[in-house]
Amino acid sequence: MADLVSAAWLDENRRRDDVIILDAGLRSPVSQVGGEEAGVIPCALRIDLDTRFCDPDSDLPHMLQSDLPVSAA
Repeated sequence: MADLVSAAWLDENRRRDDVIILDAGLRSPVSQVGGEEAGVIPCALRIDLDTRFCDPDSDLPHMLQSDLPVSAA
């Protein structure tokens, strides 16, 4: 199976037990819609990049921590 799939495939298969969707988008400072944040992927596991991976001490926004174990694919 390919690493990336189309939006149509994802919509058709998002409820399968063997499909995991990760939403690693940045939280929007814009309002919520109907009690939920706008732009969130339905059925996705949310990964908050700012709190999990970004360097809180950096002067620049959304910079990765320098000590993260990252490897080239």
